[in-house]
Amino acid sequence: SNIQSVDSFQNNYRVFSNLSYTDVERKYGAIVKLLPLGANLFCVFEHGCGIVPINEKALMSTTTGQSIHLYGSDVVQSQITVISPDYGSTWEESIIVTPNGIYGVDTFAKKIWRYSSEGFAVISDMLVQRFLNDNINLTDYEQNAIVASRNVKTHYNNYKGDVMFTFYNGDKEWNLCYNERIQKWVTKYSWTPAYSANIYNSFISTDKHSMQEYVEASHKLGS
Repeated sequence: SNIQSVDSFQNNYRVFSNLSYTDVERKYGAIVKLLPLGANLFCVFEHGCGIVPINEKALMSTTTGQSIHLYGSDVVQSQITVISPDYGSTWEESIIVTPNGIYGVDTFAKKIWRYSSEGFAVISDMLVQRFLNDNINLTDYEQNAIVASRNVKTHYNNYKGDVMFTFYNGDKEWNLCYNERIQKWVTKYSWTPAYSANIYNSFISTDKHSMQEYVEASHKLGS
C-alpha cells in the first residue's frame, strides 16, 4: 500500500496499486501468516519461518562526515532473513502472538516451536515430543480447518501465562498446556476449546463439543 502520511486524513494503508506486489522465494512453501515484529514482519511459511524487512535502509557517510539513510525502492523486500529453514506451519490458527513470543505448530514435522528474544526454539523437544509423534494423525492432504471437526489451534490465557496447543481431528483430540513464564510444560487438559478470548484479564472460551452441537443444530435448521 502507499506509505503512511503523517497528519493525513486519507488512510494510505488501504490504497493499493495493481502492480504493488513482491514475489518471495517459495522454497519453504506458501506464506501461511504474516505477523508484525517491531519494524519488520514475521513470516510463517508452510515449512519455514523468516523475517521480512519493511522500508529497509542503509547508513552511508558523506564526504563531509555526515551520515544519511538510503531507502530501497520497495517497501517490502523480496529477500527475507531465514529464522528456521526446517519448521513452519500449515495451520494458520495454530500460530499465535503472546507478550513474550510467537508460537506455532508444525504438524508435518510434528513439532511445536517458539520465536522470542532468545531466538527460535523447538519447545516440544522437552517432554512432549513422543506424545506428538503418537497423537498427530493428519495426512498431507488434511490442511483445511473444519469447525468442531478438524483444526489445530493455539490459545493464550493472559492471566496465567498459559499457551494451550489444541488438536482435534475426528475422534482424536488433546490440549497441551505450556506456561511461558516458567518455560515449562505444566499439564494436559481434558477439555478442548474451539475459540477463546481474553476479556478484562479473564480467559473466556467455547468448548469444542458445545461448538459441535451448535453446528449440528444449525445444519438441521438449514435442512
